Amino acid sequence: MKKMHNFIFVITHAILWAFMEVEIEGTRGWMYDAHTQCSGIFAFTWYHIVMNILTILTIAHVNHYRNLLWTTYQILTWFIVEDVTWFVINGINYRTAPWQTDLAALMSTALPFVLLYVYRNVYRKNKERFQMSTTSPIPLALVVQVAVSTCMWSSFGTDFNGNTTYTPRNDYCK
Repeated sequence: MKKMHNFIFVITHAILWAFMEVEIEGTRGWMYDAHTQCSGIFAFTWYHIVMNILTILTIAHVNHYRNLLWTTYQILTWFIVEDVTWFVINGINYRTAPWQTDLAALMSTALPFVLLYVYRNVYRKNKERFQMSTTSPIPLALVVQVAVSTCMWSSFGTDFNGNTTYTPRNDYCK
């Protein structure tokens, strides 16, 4: 039951963070209109570096730094749910932003299912048997992954349009 509560916490946290980001970023995303700068680390702004660290520490702490596979799955799910929720709130099709790619969407779709499969099979062989019960987080995780993947690959809004006059940075940190 604890894993179910932790998973619900992670999903709720990701959705709330997405709402907060919409309030900060507006519809242009990637902290484009904020005063944060590109970090030079991949395509991240300094805001995104701090956000990533906070997220990883929070989820690891919620899981009491145990079960690396399940914690990794939850961290990955947090980032995917938060990202897709931002697009849904803004009514923007997921793969139309300059920082999104088909490869990233494919990895964000496939990797969580692979981790769930591995998690299920690892625990089937150990003491903690995999069961599709009301206390298992696996059924909820599958529902979340299917819902998020559907949003990633479907058109539910308008395409991303980053053309406006206010540009404190000149790009989306490529």
